[in-house]
Amino acid sequence: MARFALLISLLAAMVSPATAGIYLDRIIIEFDPDGLPREDIVVINDSNAENAYVDVEIIEVRNPGMPEEQRVAITNPQESGLLVTPAKMVIPPSGRQQVRLVNLAGTGDVDKVYRINFKPVLPPLASEESVVRIVVAYQALVLIPPENPSAVVNFERDGTSLVMRNVGNSYVRLEDGRYCESENANCADLQGTRLYAGNTFQVALPGNGSVRFNAVNGQGVKSLVIEEE
Repeated sequence: MARFALLISLLAAMVSPATAGIYLDRIIIEFDPDGLPREDIVVINDSNAENAYVDVEIIEVRNPGMPEEQRVAITNPQESGLLVTPAKMVIPPSGRQQVRLVNLAGTGDVDKVYRINFKPVLPPLASEESVVRIVVAYQALVLIPPENPSAVVNFERDGTSLVMRNVGNSYVRLEDGRYCESENANCADLQGTRLYAGNTFQVALPGNGSVRFNAVNGQGVKSLVIEEE
């Protein structure tokens, strides 16, 4: 799901809106541990009349998904190991700009996680006319897996309480969660999540029936089935 921030600049009380828009060709980038240490994102200017001025910000996510998670803005790529270039761009109307991501630090023991903000910058107004100017800033999730990524989900169930923990070294997405009282009867959807290495996810179940999730990562999809208790 795209995560974005809505930035609103109010220049007057009684105004008409003007918009400047960009979007990304993808919002989740996962490096191949066996491939080249680079990936690309394309930034598109969806205006057919105005240039798009865009700043790029690198956020390193430390201890992702944990209570002690930190998101640290990076100004020196050598500090975090991820180079993103260009850091500033001017995209002509209906134009595109390729942005290159380069992994400088190689792989670690667990996933390295970053979030990259693409923030439009509004140019000065050409006149004194009052307008509301609305821009949307997009954020991309960047994952650099370890050399041999593996997600292993352990679980503990006590009646209607289910706790799942990723004891592997790489993330897994729990999707299409489904609870059923009996074989495909009295079923309910269950919320999923992304579990990074070491993360725990607790689910309150409607009853003592069976539970199924799809466990998805860069290595494929596996079905996780927890029988009724």
